[in-house]
Amino acid sequence: MISSLESSNSLLKNSPKPVRPIIENKSQDIQQVIEKLYESIAPLWPLKDFVAVNPFLGFTGKTLLETDSLLKTISDVDLLPSLEYCREVYRDGSISTDDVANAYQQVARDNSASLADVSLAEVMDWLQSDIKPANHSRRRIWTMAEVLDRESRGERSNQIINDMTRFLSGYFDEGEASWSMPWQDDAPYKAWKQVSSTSYRMDLLGMRGFRNFVRSLPEDSDRAIALLLKKADVPNRLLFLFCICQLASISGWASYARNQLGQSENPDSCLKDLLAIRLAHDVFLIESSRQSISSCFHEDVWNNRDYIQQMLTPSRTSVVRYVLLVAQEMKFQQILASGLLDRDIDKTGDVDALAQMVFCIDVRSEPIRRHLELVDERVETFGFAGFFGMPLRHTTGEDSVGSAHCPVLLKPAFQVNWSPEEHVRSSQKSWRHAWKAFRSGPISSLGFVETLGWLTAGKLLSDSYGWVKTRFQQQPFDSKPQVYPENESHIEHREELSLESRISFCKSFLTNLGLTEEFARFVVVCGHAADVQNNLFQSGLDCGACGGHSGEPNARIASWWLNSPDVRAGLATQGIVIPDSTWFVPAVHNTTTEQIVFTEKTHIPEEFQDEFAQLISICKEASQRCAENRSERYGTSQKEDLTRKAQDWSDVRPEWGLAGNAAFVVAPRSRTQSLDLKGRVFLHSYEAEKDRDGSVLELIITAPMIVTSWINLQYFASTVDANKYGSGNKLIHNALGKFGVLEGNGGDLKTGLPWQSVHNGKQWQHQPLRLTVIIEAPKERIERIVRAHANVRELVSNGWITLLCLEEDRFSRWNDCGTWEPWDDQSTS
Repeated sequence: MISSLESSNSLLKNSPKPVRPIIENKSQDIQQVIEKLYESIAPLWPLKDFVAVNPFLGFTGKTLLETDSLLKTISDVDLLPSLEYCREVYRDGSISTDDVANAYQQVARDNSASLADVSLAEVMDWLQSDIKPANHSRRRIWTMAEVLDRESRGERSNQIINDMTRFLSGYFDEGEASWSMPWQDDAPYKAWKQVSSTSYRMDLLGMRGFRNFVRSLPEDSDRAIALLLKKADVPNRLLFLFCICQLASISGWASYARNQLGQSENPDSCLKDLLAIRLAHDVFLIESSRQSISSCFHEDVWNNRDYIQQMLTPSRTSVVRYVLLVAQEMKFQQILASGLLDRDIDKTGDVDALAQMVFCIDVRSEPIRRHLELVDERVETFGFAGFFGMPLRHTTGEDSVGSAHCPVLLKPAFQVNWSPEEHVRSSQKSWRHAWKAFRSGPISSLGFVETLGWLTAGKLLSDSYGWVKTRFQQQPFDSKPQVYPENESHIEHREELSLESRISFCKSFLTNLGLTEEFARFVVVCGHAADVQNNLFQSGLDCGACGGHSGEPNARIASWWLNSPDVRAGLATQGIVIPDSTWFVPAVHNTTTEQIVFTEKTHIPEEFQDEFAQLISICKEASQRCAENRSERYGTSQKEDLTRKAQDWSDVRPEWGLAGNAAFVVAPRSRTQSLDLKGRVFLHSYEAEKDRDGSVLELIITAPMIVTSWINLQYFASTVDANKYGSGNKLIHNALGKFGVLEGNGGDLKTGLPWQSVHNGKQWQHQPLRLTVIIEAPKERIERIVRAHANVRELVSNGWITLLCLEEDRFSRWNDCGTWEPWDDQSTS
């Protein structure tokens, strides 16, 4: 959260690369501080749109070690795999002493860590011993609540966090509560002021006079922050550090507020309101305890104006752990690179393709793609972002707002509305509304269980025995929806999306996919979704490219348009001729059971039916094989166990999601075909010779590659520090207002993955490695794109991603100096 700390001091002595300053040692305007806070905090989407986010999003201008050291000064975090974990990896033979030596040499060359005082012998001593390193806290900045708690062993911090959670859960509630907060239309700070000016809660918890203190504050957060910082008497040079420490104490809510627009057009308004609320608690404690603000800062920070280098310098054990992390990453890279070079790129013979199946780049697509190709060589598979270039908003008659089925950084371009029959829709909606009102009403709820609770017995029994419908059996939609431009979605008289727009979207999809000729009998556009019961994190198991939703609507729209004679005629005028012998088929890959579900089988033309039956048979066989392999991970040989887990409302591990992800390969499918990548690699189809101007590769690097790094770093963070960056134990989760979860009945809003998503109870299921990206393309083309985009350049130059170029069967690595270096010797060592 401190990416915007700035200073004229350099980050590392003798660093060969240009680095960003960390913090300004001069007076800072409060608005500038707010803007830096906004840039430094990763956003958190609500549960219905839960997608992976890089929790270190604001830190890509620094290395992992710098970020780890920096965050340790303001919060109790750990961004590196533990020494115990590294020892387990070493003892089970996953890395060797040679691997550690190679990693040490690479770290020394990169200057990504200061090795001046840490020898290779010391690294090996730590790795091969059982000694636990001393736990020396590196905290240098605290909230006043934390200062007072340390002095008196109090609970002020927890009380403040719980009080803020009580208010914010009601304020952000999305309809879960029967009685809504009366001030939800006000800005968060204004609503909080109304509540806390009358509530006795904090007074009763020991903060006597807090109500009167709140009443004395200004009516808007801008003036409140200015007044509170003045009252606290924070030195100008330490304003940002003090404020970021405040928000770090409620980092979950800070991330959620970061993603809210609030009550104004200013993107940072909600986060600013949250800061004002948190400051109010701490400044009250400063005044009531008569403590000096200096007690919130370590003397090195308070007295030393040259403290920045100190904050960025890692401990010796951190350097040791970092070297061991690099050793594991290099080992994985060596195995992957060796496999890619061993593959036979040329096909043995020409085979008429029965089907070209387009899957999401999601790592869960890799095993099913491999099995499909093994079952029948007439099946070709492709990898593409799972929204298939169709940035749509999916609505139904019951939900006119709908959900965006596109990457969260994009805005939907058009709205798609599938609706069941009107009378069915209205009657179902009315019945559900009446039932919920009766069940949760202030009077009727008291007698609900005694009088009508028995009506739920059937559902309770069916859920307990897994007698439930899958989400793929609940499709009440017409095959041809209404499609309107997104900006006309709330206009009464709307015109359908123009033919020109439909042609444009289809052309982009096929061109970026690299499929513009030699079409097979079937082109299957296969989205994906998870089939689970009673799971708050279902959207986290669905398609990230679709904003945490199923890719099915996108697949259906793409197929519908590409089967349209008008669209095909328009594409033909632009050089893409789809023959009449080709039919586009929408499908969805059930990642929980490995089944491929064809959603519109009844719409396949008669002349395609016989061959379509063959395709269905191939998919069933591939799904069977894939499920059998998957079952081994659950300790059973029974494929049916996957179906049971999907139907079991009490199963906390229905599937492993993207656990294990470690690499992103951008190359022709022939480079990875039949290679068992064990569901750990994102695969994006790309043929450099078809992309002369590099525009397709630029799109891949600046969009899918960024998304895969987000996913990778979310799993990384949820594993190395499950308490801070994970969501804790599913068994004690409490849903919060339809948008978030708490672990237990209080505390901060949780942001990452549950413990059960990365651990099976005995061992980790995710190996925390930073993403390795391998692109088969000319180095010059890749370098031009990297240098043109600052966010990409920071990721690869600061080590958040390892970028490897594969050209003419030779690997090159992008180093932290921003240049290519040969990598072949390392890949075979």
